[in-house]
Amino acid sequence: MHWSKKIAEDVIAKYPDVKEYVVASGISPSGSIHIGNYREFITNYYVGKALQGMGKKVKMIHSWDNFDRLRKVPKNVVAVTQGFEQHIGKALSDIPNPFGEGSYANHFQHEFQKALDELEMNEIPFQVKSQSDLYKGKTYAQQIIHALKHRKEIYDIITSFKTQDGDEGERETYYPIQIYCSTCGKDSTKITSCSVDCEIVEYKCACDDKAHSAKIKSDGNIKLAWKIDWPMRWQYEGVHFEAAGIDHHSDGGSFDVCSRICREIFNHEPPMSVCYALLGMKGI
Repeated sequence: MHWSKKIAEDVIAKYPDVKEYVVASGISPSGSIHIGNYREFITNYYVGKALQGMGKKVKMIHSWDNFDRLRKVPKNVVAVTQGFEQHIGKALSDIPNPFGEGSYANHFQHEFQKALDELEMNEIPFQVKSQSDLYKGKTYAQQIIHALKHRKEIYDIITSFKTQDGDEGERETYYPIQIYCSTCGKDSTKITSCSVDCEIVEYKCACDDKAHSAKIKSDGNIKLAWKIDWPMRWQYEGVHFEAAGIDHHSDGGSFDVCSRICREIFNHEPPMSVCYALLGMKGI
């Protein structure tokens, strides 16, 4: 039996009365998509294909996490341009393409899509989502407000998985979001306060140290921190299955943290998941 069919059977056993199974995957286009990213996609893709082969209706969602920050400049980008470090801290979708027209994120997204087409990974349709478009379009405004209203509970959940206890001062100043500065576009920001209704946040940025404000319902420069973003999307999209790498599935790792946040904050049962890892030879 193919591994994907066994997983598909387990998904059906867990959700026997579902009319449409939702399978999700997501990749951050921070550079050329490598074999580990491909492993993320194909694990979920083949489970979706197996479900479809068993006569089930399937919606596969592939998210581009292109509203993530640029953390470092890849070697192939360094090779074609200088001074690209100035964009570290900006959203991937807001950075210019060093290889030509369009954005940094779109360049690497198209690179990956071309590879999928060449490999004929199109036997089942999948819906492509741009998280940058969704966040900028305020699609998740209510979810962000909800998370802000429950920020102390979220802090307690995250802290419960750490070896060292947090302190009350840290709990009071914790916010489960990141803000891209309206002036410089970077996430070198620190939230200073939040309105009672959690619809407006005040912040300062390292670029000018001035007071700024961001409105959740009208400004598109706010996103949930990823350990809150992931479970929020499980609830929002109604995900039934999403595989994740071995680092996420370690005991007390991010999948465990996000599962509790999904249940306790977003009132939704987290999806079934399996752990994947790449095989290697010792010394290579």
